[in-house]
Amino acid sequence: MKDIVSCENMRRSDANTIATKVSGVELMWRAANGIYEGVNWHGKVGIVCGSGNNAGDGYALALILNQNGIDCEIED
Repeated sequence: MKDIVSCENMRRSDANTIATKVSGVELMWRAANGIYEGVNWHGKVGIVCGSGNNAGDGYALALILNQNGIDCEIED
């Protein structure tokens, strides 16, 4: 697999976006909504959330799924 964006580059990009354009909460919401819109959801969904920054994206995705009547379970 070839990396498209390094982790360090993504961290810097996120930090710059939060500092100059949108809040961290808005950025998280946009990421979760992008995932929601990009998948053909069916059946029960499991979302695994760790302790890092992406955990918030997972919780936001779970909220979006719930609001749209899609059954999901979070594991942290």
